[in-house]
Amino acid sequence: METITLIEPVALENFLVTFISAGLVIVAATGYAVCYALSQSRPHAYLRLIAYLCYAILLTSLWVLSRSANFSDSWLLLSLLMAAGYFFAPIGIWHLCTRTHHHQ
Repeated sequence: METITLIEPVALENFLVTFISAGLVIVAATGYAVCYALSQSRPHAYLRLIAYLCYAILLTSLWVLSRSANFSDSWLLLSLLMAAGYFFAPIGIWHLCTRTHHHQ
């Protein structure tokens, strides 16, 4: 009978780093979206700066996640597409909302 060995995608010593960086990607993306929307509705430059800071944290966390989880090939491409999507989604949603509710 053949034994099947499971591939360990994340080394045990990297598990905590992977877990924290994955969570930070979600928190930073939320912070970016909220601060971007607030910066559009209230003309305060510091809100836009905080939004971009959150996005920089997101990119850094995604880089750490990619390194600690040994992403390569298609997973790395998917991560880059996700980062681009996180950047453009709040902008697109804001434009959609303002054009939809422009007459109100």
